Amino acid sequence: MTALAEEWDSVLAQWWVLRLLGAVILGAGLGAVGSVLQRYLSNDLADPHLVGISSSSLLGAVLFRLFFPALGWGGLELALGFDPGQFSAVLGAFGFGLLALVFLVLSKGRLFVSPQGLILVGVMVNAFAGALTLLLMTRDNPIYPRVDFGLIVGRVESHALGAVFFQACCVAFGMGCLWRLRNWIAAEPYGLSLRQNTQRRSGRQMLVLLFAVCVIVSTVSAFAGSVGFVGLIVPHLARRLPRWRGRSKSFSAEFVLSSVLGALLLASADVIAQWAVYPSVLPVGVVTALAGSVALAVLLAAKRRQRQGVARV
Repeated sequence: MTALAEEWDSVLAQWWVLRLLGAVILGAGLGAVGSVLQRYLSNDLADPHLVGISSSSLLGAVLFRLFFPALGWGGLELALGFDPGQFSAVLGAFGFGLLALVFLVLSKGRLFVSPQGLILVGVMVNAFAGALTLLLMTRDNPIYPRVDFGLIVGRVESHALGAVFFQACCVAFGMGCLWRLRNWIAAEPYGLSLRQNTQRRSGRQMLVLLFAVCVIVSTVSAFAGSVGFVGLIVPHLARRLPRWRGRSKSFSAEFVLSSVLGALLLASADVIAQWAVYPSVLPVGVVTALAGSVALAVLLAAKRRQRQGVARV
């Protein structure tokens, strides 16, 4: 009986470690993408969730898992410890996330000409993709017999070591590409038209940026759903850390800090989600949304007070 209990404790410990490791990996990717999008799109409110990339990736993941599960190559999925159709979901999430990001880039000057217009277009894409996702998830299908609210708001689950390694490889590849582009991203001044960035002089860099962002966001969407507020709030926190406030003017420092804070935020949120209403488990997206909304309100109030102080001077 003691040996059985020890073996069970070992299994639970391994399950918890793999889940925590997955949260750290995905959180770091979201933090990095949020920092890049806010700098590149010249909008402090830009993140994968608000501009519709996460919801589009989630739509692609659900669509491919329902209709093209054979793309997952069952032998490879079994070897890596994936859930059935998981690899197909990653491919679908990447394709639809890339379509959404290209749509936003090409919409500059056509559907919006200001940061506020970008958010409105993102809300439109978010609503459209979310509605289609709900429609697919409510079909009479054995994979999604009912609406999976955890997937919609974002959830972290424990996966086999091979699946966690796959997540780490995808996120590391995307972050490595973005890191190599950090000087080019920082050189683009705020307010520069995205249409200018599509010219031949920077077309290759923009394609690499789009590809890297979609690799990270599709990985997060396929394994954790649509996790909100991490990519939005983390870059703001990185820019306002007192010790790093001067250094964070450098985009390199902001990128690194955002990645670290994103990993800490999502891992902490997942721990809270597991124990807040034990023995039930909350979707991690509920915790990130609650914490992120409060943090965003505090940051906006602080920025308003700072502007008022400057105006008085």
